[in-house]
Amino acid sequence: MNIIILGKGYVGNHLFNTLSEHSGRYGERPNVQIFSKEELDYTDETCLMEEINVMDDTYIINCSGFTGRPNVDEGENKKEECWKYNVQVPLNLNKVCNETGAEIIHITSGCIYTGYEKEWEEDDTPNFGIYSNEASFYSKSKHAFETLSDTGLHLRIRMPFCDTMHERSVLTKIYNYDNLVDTINSKTYIPELCNFIQHYIKEGYKGYETIHFVNKEPISTKEIVEKMKAAGIENPNWKWKEMDQLGMKANRSNCILDTTRLEQQYNFNISSEYTALDRALEKMTS
Repeated sequence: MNIIILGKGYVGNHLFNTLSEHSGRYGERPNVQIFSKEELDYTDETCLMEEINVMDDTYIINCSGFTGRPNVDEGENKKEECWKYNVQVPLNLNKVCNETGAEIIHITSGCIYTGYEKEWEEDDTPNFGIYSNEASFYSKSKHAFETLSDTGLHLRIRMPFCDTMHERSVLTKIYNYDNLVDTINSKTYIPELCNFIQHYIKEGYKGYETIHFVNKEPISTKEIVEKMKAAGIENPNWKWKEMDQLGMKANRSNCILDTTRLEQQYNFNISSEYTALDRALEKMTS
């Protein structure tokens, strides 16, 4: 079995470490490779075809994309780049996989919904994407890709966090922000995401599907802050603000995603956000 991870970012590196340590479908150790765009230009179809054409039983995991630094406001400033890496490149990856027979897994975003009127299910029409005048360009690009794509597994994640103070973890962002807004949002515990992808590949799942991969029972920012304080992780400059006081260029998604499909269709026991957060903070401070 061959696994190619595209993107050496936050999720990609965690995933490489997990998949490299676990056995594959038949007990063997899979051949896991990870590439940055500089090492393998996955924006070039020919370059990618040459890499995967000689491999059988191949999964490609797309962990690349435009997220914006320091935040999604950057998508408003770099719309062409945002569209290229969130729409054009993943669609080209689909084309290559269709032509070579490789399976593809896209790490994408649940930031295409907003509002608390329900827990959003995978088949709900996004209300914070291309049909919304209020949506950020980042969210529009994520929805546009899903609208045009009919290949592979789409894993929608939100506000990822892990067991370290990684710069891309939502816990690190909360710690570094002086001004906080109290919202409730679904979040993704990266170690469990990696375990699910390992489970998905090992069980031989294939085909076109969309799954919300977030932790159950999301908690508020204030609850997270209290847990961080109890663990000895505290920013003395923290102040609570309203969203409209932050001067953001792009609107933000605030929502809760449903995890029924993940648990029932794929027989995966996802933990609550309380449990995942406690586990992360314990490892961070041990």
